[in-house]
Amino acid sequence: MGPPDGRRQWRWQTTTLGKLAYQFQAAGETSLLVAADTFRAAAIEQAELWAKRAGVDIIKGQPGGDAAAVAFDAVRAARARQVERVLIDTAGRLHTKVHLMEELKKCVGCSSAKCRGHHTISG
Repeated sequence: MGPPDGRRQWRWQTTTLGKLAYQFQAAGETSLLVAADTFRAAAIEQAELWAKRAGVDIIKGQPGGDAAAVAFDAVRAARARQVERVLIDTAGRLHTKVHLMEELKKCVGCSSAKCRGHHTISG
């Protein structure tokens, strides 16, 4: 079940997001993969590879950049492009890494504010 306002958000790994992007594309649904994991080394490159494999566009941030800003910009781009699905790859969360948990909250807040009526899937 999704949030009460009707949005749907899920959390999966980068590989799963790439596979989902491929499945959505094969089903004729438009998707945008978002490389917002600015924390993990090579995460952006991994998301780029999966976007290429799936045949979907990608919005990416810079290593060490603001993941929430990447998510916000990507959702804005998806709306402008009339993309049906936004798949946001964020850093994996460990409960002991408070700064990453706070970053995730910020990402969800930023993307949710722009995602009314869209499906967002994040990893």
